[in-house]
Amino acid sequence: MSTCEMWRAVLDARRDVDRAAADVRMVTDNDLRKLVGLVQLPPTSLPSSPDTAPPGPYCRVLQRLAAWLGPAEAHAQTPRTTQAPRPPAPVEHRPPPPPSAGVPAATPTPSTVAGLILPGTGVGEEQRLRNARERTASYEVEIQKKYAIAAACLVFALVGAPIALRFQRGGIGLVLGVSVAVFTVYYIGLIGGEELGDRLLVSPFFAMWTPNVIFAMAGLLGLWRIRKPGSSPHGGDWSDLWPGWLPSPGRRPR
Repeated sequence: MSTCEMWRAVLDARRDVDRAAADVRMVTDNDLRKLVGLVQLPPTSLPSSPDTAPPGPYCRVLQRLAAWLGPAEAHAQTPRTTQAPRPPAPVEHRPPPPPSAGVPAATPTPSTVAGLILPGTGVGEEQRLRNARERTASYEVEIQKKYAIAAACLVFALVGAPIALRFQRGGIGLVLGVSVAVFTVYYIGLIGGEELGDRLLVSPFFAMWTPNVIFAMAGLLGLWRIRKPGSSPHGGDWSDLWPGWLPSPGRRPR
C-alpha cells in the first residue's frame, strides 16, 4: 500500500473508533437509565460513508501532479432516447394516524435491577473499540516506518563519518564489525518499536523514530569529539576502541 492508501485506512479506522466509543457510551447510559426507570436512548448513527478526499497536503499534491501529468479521463457518451418521458404516478394522500397515548416508563423491579450493570456489560463494544485502535496504530506505524527508514540513510552517514575519521587504518575487519553492530542494534530497535506501537504501548511516531534519534545523537557526539583540540584523526586499529584504563588486547597487565 502507498502512503496515501494507508492514510485513508487510518481515517477509516479512526471513524470506527468514534463509532465504537459512541456505542460504549450508549450501552452504559442505557443501563443507567434502565436502573432509574427512564426511557432507553435510541442508537446513535454516525456517518459511515468513506471520505474520497486525499488525506493531507502530501497526497493532495500527488493527486494534482497525477491529474496534470496523466492522460485525460475518458467519459462515456449518454445514449439519446426517442421515447417521451412517462408522467409521474399520482400520489395518494392518506390522513395521518391518531396519536397514541403515551406509555408510562416501567418501574424497576427486583429482577430487572439484579441484571443491570454486570461486569460483562459492553464487553463486545470495548473489544471492538480496542480492535479499531489497534488497526489505526498498525497503519500509523507502517507510515512512520516508511519515513524513518528513509531518514536512516542520513543517520547512518552521520554515524559513519566520525568513525571513518577516527579509525582511518582500521581495515576491513573494523568496517564490517562496526557496520554489523550498528545494523543489528538499529534492527532490534525497529522491530521492538513496531511491536510496542502495534500493542498501543508507545505512540507510532516515537516507536519508529527513537532508533534514529539515538544514532543521530551518537553521530553528533562523535563529530563534536573529533572537532575538539587534541582529537584530530590520526588513524588506528581495533586497540583504539578499548578505553585507556583497560589493558590492550594481546598485552598482559602489569
